[in-house]
Amino acid sequence: MSTRTCAPARFVIGVATAASLCTGAVAAPVRIELKPEVQASQAQVVLGDVAHVYSADLALVRRLVELPVGHAPRAGDSVTVERSRLQQWVHARTGLRGDEIQWSGATELQVSMAARTIPGEQLVQVAQAALHQHLSSTVAGQGLTPARIDLQTAAEPAPAVVPATTTRLVARSLATVPPAPKMLVWVDAYSGERFVRAIPVRFNVSIHGQAQALARPAPAVARGDWARLVSQAGAVTLESRVQVLQDAQLGQVVRVRQANGTGSVLARVSGPGVLEIQP
Repeated sequence: MSTRTCAPARFVIGVATAASLCTGAVAAPVRIELKPEVQASQAQVVLGDVAHVYSADLALVRRLVELPVGHAPRAGDSVTVERSRLQQWVHARTGLRGDEIQWSGATELQVSMAARTIPGEQLVQVAQAALHQHLSSTVAGQGLTPARIDLQTAAEPAPAVVPATTTRLVARSLATVPPAPKMLVWVDAYSGERFVRAIPVRFNVSIHGQAQALARPAPAVARGDWARLVSQAGAVTLESRVQVLQDAQLGQVVRVRQANGTGSVLARVSGPGVLEIQP
């Protein structure tokens, strides 16, 4: 039996950040049997995922089984780890001497991430719902209401390969994105609270039948109406009958045409059906 001092070391399947296993005196020999192939279910791979650990010292077995050895590769990829590299990592992180661990099993380990495929149609559904809601809210915020919003995918996204532990798809916020004929929505995949990957979904956008959501007040004068045109010449007030050429509200200046006239003049709306000549 001996007491070992833990030495810093680094072994990478992905990136390993585990704390050292300082076991002190070893109560019983340890046997580690390396598996030839492992499909990880979590991003963090521990020794218990890639090997069988045997010892009469159950506390030591538990610590070794929970020892992180790196990050699994991306879904759909795999990585090969040599037993010799794993031995160096375990010895350095535990402080156990070489003669205190008996290694067996595979000389090389193939690690992959358990994966599943998300159909492109599912990605489109998530992105489309978020974009439609965003456009409806944006247009309504401008005092308008669309009769119809058409969203067509510019290209059907390819099926996305993600870790089997992926639990949800979330469209990124579009709060600051203005409406446009072509729009991009990013769909983020999460495993629990851990971000996995992002998938872009592109749309062609058409907004039809845009109309005022709030009724406009009736104009004081309307195009085609006949109205009174008043002009002041000293103490004399002159009136004439004119045809209004534009809709207008009180105080606005519009063009009018006098009866039997061919040209137009500018007049200011002073009341319902009443205009004042502009100098």
